[in-house]
Amino acid sequence: MLIDKTRRTRRKSSDDGWLTGVWIRSDTKLVQWHPGYFLPTVGGGLLTAGGSAALGRSRLSQIMFGYGLICWLVLGSILLARLFTQAPLPTPIVPTIAIEPAPPVVAGNAWFTMTS
Repeated sequence: MLIDKTRRTRRKSSDDGWLTGVWIRSDTKLVQWHPGYFLPTVGGGLLTAGGSAALGRSRLSQIMFGYGLICWLVLGSILLARLFTQAPLPTPIVPTIAIEPAPPVVAGNAWFTMTS
């Protein structure tokens, strides 16, 4: 059962990596980006890191932690550039600004789970 979950986690992480690559390479205008892009990639990687560490899968947790941090740095740079240089977010997606401080909190949680 645990092996099955590990395989699904690996597939999920490869799907997230593919998704991040598609977003960055696509012809998406900077004004179309919003903090909701953090959820499937950064959130997926960092939450998987914490969950893997809790299940005793230290190597997988380290890989997913690194993946989550890389996605956070890449997508965070793009999103901050968008928020500082483009028009304000449309009213319906303004609440997604609340997602902006979440990655360091989730990363800290994953780190404490991995090192305890």
